[in-house]
Amino acid sequence: MVKSKKLLAILMAVALILAVVPISALSADGVWDGVMPEANQNAAYSGGSGTQSDPFIIATAEDLAQLSVNAATFSNYSSGKYFLQTDDIVLNPSDVFETDSSGVITGIKEGETANIWTPIGIYISGSNDFGGRYDGGGKAIHGVYIDNTSDYQGLFGRLYVGYIINVRVESSYIKGKDFVGGIVGYNWSGVVSNCSFSGTVIGNSEVGGIIGENNETVTFCRNTGAVSGNSYVGGIVGYNEIYSLVTDSYNIGTVEGSSNAGGLAGFNENVSVVANSYNIGSVSGSSYVGGAVGEGFARNCYYLDTCVDGPSNTLGATALTDAQMQSAESFDIDFLNIWVIQTSTGYPYPQHMKNLPPALGGASALWNGSIAPGFDGGTGTEADPYRIRTAEQLAYLASSVNSGTTYEGQYFVLENDIMLNDNTADNWVRNATPWTPIGTEANPFKGSFDGGGHVISGVFIDSISNDLGLFGYIFSGSVADLGIAASYVNGRNNVGALQDLSKMAP
Repeated sequence: MVKSKKLLAILMAVALILAVVPISALSADGVWDGVMPEANQNAAYSGGSGTQSDPFIIATAEDLAQLSVNAATFSNYSSGKYFLQTDDIVLNPSDVFETDSSGVITGIKEGETANIWTPIGIYISGSNDFGGRYDGGGKAIHGVYIDNTSDYQGLFGRLYVGYIINVRVESSYIKGKDFVGGIVGYNWSGVVSNCSFSGTVIGNSEVGGIIGENNETVTFCRNTGAVSGNSYVGGIVGYNEIYSLVTDSYNIGTVEGSSNAGGLAGFNENVSVVANSYNIGSVSGSSYVGGAVGEGFARNCYYLDTCVDGPSNTLGATALTDAQMQSAESFDIDFLNIWVIQTSTGYPYPQHMKNLPPALGGASALWNGSIAPGFDGGTGTEADPYRIRTAEQLAYLASSVNSGTTYEGQYFVLENDIMLNDNTADNWVRNATPWTPIGTEANPFKGSFDGGGHVISGVFIDSISNDLGLFGYIFSGSVADLGIAASYVNGRNNVGALQDLSKMAP
């Protein structure tokens, strides 16, 4: 068995990482009453219209329950809709849960009752999955309680071609049959990014701290909860399907399974990727057990050398001592833009830089996001191009193009180097000003941009969207003699520091 002092250290780490993000004070008055509202296709929520620029506001447990009911009732209800959570939500207070000596939630206390949660997106005919974009805003959802023998259980049951980002599920108990996860039971062609779970997840097969079965993309996620099942059990995902991706994530919680149990993934199919991630949680099982992946290949992953009591699958994974786990030199992962070891938070292992408290980020933003009222001069002809000298004028170009002015047949020249953010500042991405790419598929850039041999540095884009770069989408236009330096661009598909070249006309 794993040494008791090592288990204690891991459990202490769970408490420490939860302490990194402060939790708002919770009162009994703010606890959900457990009543599921009537279905209402025209529900107003706490504001918004459901568009990208004006998302529906999820500020209360009642709002969240309304979304669950509507998604289950109306075919394709959530498809194309945007939701933004603006406050912490308490579905059940923590004192209704029973915990063992290690602090793991084991169920409901004797004599207590709990409000039962119905996952957002259920399986009926495939048209009742969640297919919108839910942004948790970094706010928490406390006390999700599910205890049944059904498939597709989690805060979200099934995700289809949707996005779930910045969601924190805390102090929760989720128990089902197959496809059970702390955030999503089954992810079908969706993206789950920057989400976390603490509590307990229990199931039979395809059981994960974040997702039970993944059929697309999981990035920047973390699990501190206890995960257990029979087969395909993982700290982040239970089963990672073919052509799917799990990257830049970590697990602290315990993982227990009979077969195919892994600290990050229970099973990783061929042509799928589990990469740039690590596990320090204990893992146990009788067959196909791994500190990182139970069965299949990992890529550039790491695990604590004492986390598995017995043989471990080591394909693509490196075992590190506890001391090595606390040193950046032990890892081949991105400590400039993504990861940081920041002991002042109380957590000594790598964590996501962008989730640090703002005070731990340096003054990296050299441009505050403001937009100039126009260019520095010029008429847009080849002989007299529009002149750009500042970040604000460059932002004006982005704003104009993205609003529908494509500048077809018009010319631009960059007359200065421009630094948007300083990537040499401490933990620079934490306080960096994000860049909005110039051009979208609906409104592409069609002009001619001459960089004049200058360099734009400090471009910061961290998104789950497509077509990302300084320029997002170019059609029948051109960009020449321009350099991009010291930048970070992260997205889904068609991503590059300068532009997605495939969108340029030949």
